[in-house]
Amino acid sequence: MAEKDKPEIQRVRLRKLLQEIQPAYSIVFDDQCRGDLKFRIDDQKGNPLGVYQRHSSVIADMSDDKIKGIMLAVIQKNENAER
Repeated sequence: MAEKDKPEIQRVRLRKLLQEIQPAYSIVFDDQCRGDLKFRIDDQKGNPLGVYQRHSSVIADMSDDKIKGIMLAVIQKNENAER
C-alpha cells in the first residue's frame, strides 16, 4: 500500500479539506470499515448532515477540488432537505 493510500493519511487530508470549506463543521470517521474510509459530516451543533464511503486508495487518487465538491454536495443535500 502506497503511503498516500493509508487511511490515516487520508483522514488528516479530509479533516483539512472540510476545515477549508466549512470550519464550523466536523468530520467523524467510522473506524469499523477496513480499507474503506466511511465518514460523516456534522454541523456546528453536532447534527449529522450525511455520510460518504469509499476505499482509501480511491480517495487518495481524488483531487482536493473533487473531495471538496463531494463534501459540499453532502452538506447542501441536507440543507435542501430541511427547507
